[in-house]
Amino acid sequence: MEQSGRIDVFSSNKAILYEMSDAFPGSRVFADVIGYESMSIGILKARAATIPKINDWIDGAMQQGQINEMVKNSGLRGILLAK
Repeated sequence: MEQSGRIDVFSSNKAILYEMSDAFPGSRVFADVIGYESMSIGILKARAATIPKINDWIDGAMQQGQINEMVKNSGLRGILLAK
């Protein structure tokens, strides 16, 4: 970014791009040319036995629409969830 407060081009994940575009009136997000970003959950080796339970919770939350609802309630845009 220049000191003038202008951005010619910026690349990041979609959620950040949409947030930044709100701060720069007239800016556009080219959502169909941006790649994918994966998210993960880290578990301590000492708690590896909890992984099946966590996976079950995530699968259930996805199937019931809870994850989509969390994304919607957070105000994030540009988030596509795998089904």
